[in-house]
Amino acid sequence: MNRRCISIVIEVPNALAAAEEYQYLFNCGTAKFSEAVYLLALKNVDLWLKQTDTEMARIAKINLAGDEDDNSAIAEFQICPPSVQDSATDVGIDMVVYMTNSPQNMRETLAAPPLSLTPKNTITLGDSGSELSFYPLDSLLLEVGEYKNKGEQEDGFWGLGLRVDDINEYHRYLRAGQVDISDIKTGMKPNTLVATIKSHNLGIPTLLVGQDKS
Repeated sequence: MNRRCISIVIEVPNALAAAEEYQYLFNCGTAKFSEAVYLLALKNVDLWLKQTDTEMARIAKINLAGDEDDNSAIAEFQICPPSVQDSATDVGIDMVVYMTNSPQNMRETLAAPPLSLTPKNTITLGDSGSELSFYPLDSLLLEVGEYKNKGEQEDGFWGLGLRVDDINEYHRYLRAGQVDISDIKTGMKPNTLVATIKSHNLGIPTLLVGQDKS
């Protein structure tokens, strides 16, 4: 079983500053719900910015469509009724990355009810032997990766991928706005091009992803 991801929640130390930073990155306006809560209605998912006492921005959780009575034992993965927001941009989320010290335990936890998530495939990366599992969540992908140095970091969300229709055009748009971004290169997934976004990302590792149309 695979569920649809309906929203991503990012906790930030300053919601207004985060909203201003993300507005240009996503080419999207924000809806202000309070001094501490802002919403970006992206092409395929809602992105919430919530001000907390966190010292640095972090992806706190993703919400998956389902019955609100199905509570998940994992705080980072919750189930709730889907809501409908009018998209304000052509930019969407391509993937969200979660890192773990124990990929086997994480796969078993995600597979158990009520989440019941099944990976599309799992690969082993290079000489390190680290595992990477891919979970389709409707219009985006959950990637569960394995830390190389186990025990040095806690399990949790690590990064995001932004999906755009024309990566070359959007790359020029970002650089015109003084966003620090790498050159475009071939992505790991077939027929994709990627570039690493190094600023305007709240300090969250962020990748720009587009289709290789050549």
